Amino acid sequence: MAATPARRSSPEQGDFYYGLVAAAYDPYLAAVDFGDAPFYERLIRQQGGAALELACGTGRLLVPYRAAGLAVEGLDASAEMLDRCRDKAAAAGVAVTLHHAAMEAFALPRRYRLLYCAVGSFMLVSDQAAREAALAACHAHLEPGGLLALSLERPSATPPMAEPRLRREAKRADGALLRAWEQAVAGDTPGVECWRMRNEVLVDGAVVASETHVMRLRTEAPETAAALLAARGFGEIALLDAKGERPLSADDESYIVLARRR
Repeated sequence: MAATPARRSSPEQGDFYYGLVAAAYDPYLAAVDFGDAPFYERLIRQQGGAALELACGTGRLLVPYRAAGLAVEGLDASAEMLDRCRDKAAAAGVAVTLHHAAMEAFALPRRYRLLYCAVGSFMLVSDQAAREAALAACHAHLEPGGLLALSLERPSATPPMAEPRLRREAKRADGALLRAWEQAVAGDTPGVECWRMRNEVLVDGAVVASETHVMRLRTEAPETAAALLAARGFGEIALLDAKGERPLSADDESYIVLARRR
């Protein structure tokens, strides 16, 4: 039996996509359209050369892009998520290049024209030092003039919740019911929001499996994100809405920041 790959990061930096979390990821998101796929595809085509998707997960974007013939590779801290991505790619009849590494500590043998991280996954790197290390790694892996695209969220004012609320629900292929519960809890780090997440499997109405973890998200005001990128050697910084369709407005909670390596 092959040894289980070592974890590349820590739960505090979002490395908890194993077990029920990994198994439920695709069923939960099967019917969700984030509306961002055309934007990142357009960036890949415009930049030319190779692209790298950070926190590629099970390949929501990566597998269709590879099926379209785009030169894009994937990186994720979870070996389980990458295994699922490989299975999806094989089912689609496409080859994928995947890297088992953490965003805050990756060192690959090449540079790219584009690095992107979708649906707020970069916020899982919640420690400020780790966040800066991740940006330094991104800068080092971009060709001169290469582009970085990060999906982020503005800070919110969600107070701690007395009870959890249902976040997602889906049916598994075998008929079991999957449920994800979320509960905002008090954190101990300024700028980091904490959510207690519980994933359950129900058969005939009874919970037969359950896993709980705390998700830490470092949200960022757009102007703070822009300043952080500028301090890391990026220029031509632009702020767009969550789908990359228009300039960021004051009403947008989620956004994409674009920055070019000088």
